[in-house]
Amino acid sequence: MEPRTDRLHIYIDESSTLGIKEDEPYFVVCALVLNEAQKKPIKNSVKRIFRQISLTRTLDELHASEMSTPEKQFAHNEFFNKEFSICYLIAHKQSIHANLFKKKNVCFNYFVYLALKNIFLETAVTDFHITIDTRSVKVTSEKSLEEYLNTQLVQCGVYDKNIYVNYGDSKNFTHLQAVDLFANALFAKYNFGRTHFYSHISGKVSHRELFPQRHFDETTHTL
Repeated sequence: MEPRTDRLHIYIDESSTLGIKEDEPYFVVCALVLNEAQKKPIKNSVKRIFRQISLTRTLDELHASEMSTPEKQFAHNEFFNKEFSICYLIAHKQSIHANLFKKKNVCFNYFVYLALKNIFLETAVTDFHITIDTRSVKVTSEKSLEEYLNTQLVQCGVYDKNIYVNYGDSKNFTHLQAVDLFANALFAKYNFGRTHFYSHISGKVSHRELFPQRHFDETTHTL
């Protein structure tokens, strides 16, 4: 049976918070984009990484912020030859308009749309199934993101596509654990200039949104 080509699975994680922190100037929204055929290899990779790390310590799931550098290296090596794509948004928090910044729900929804808009508008896929960690409910609410994204499609004159948003515990969604690792690599690159792990995934990036663009044009930030 041929894999379905009319559906994409998108797993989203954010890194940093929508609050001003002097040592974390950038907010990250990272999306792991998979077709049906790509889901199982990524799931199997997460399981292999988990088993390897479990040989030396006890853990419930993969969290990049709790992983050592050698553990992250092993994980990125495991994913290196797998088929997947990444879309992401980087927002400079101090450049966000104060009124938008106060509305965390609206702000988060808008950033997710900016990160994913090229996928929505430029692919022939008709169904997009998005999964976000339940931790993100603190900055969005169930159904509000789904309604917002579908409304954005209508406003763009797209009437034949559907977006479905589901919230899940990352312990039960191996793909959320994978995107957590990629979001962590982006967080390290933009906030601290550490590009080693980003170099492992840079070739997988299909779309990058820098917000606001003028901030990045005015700085010497390495992109």
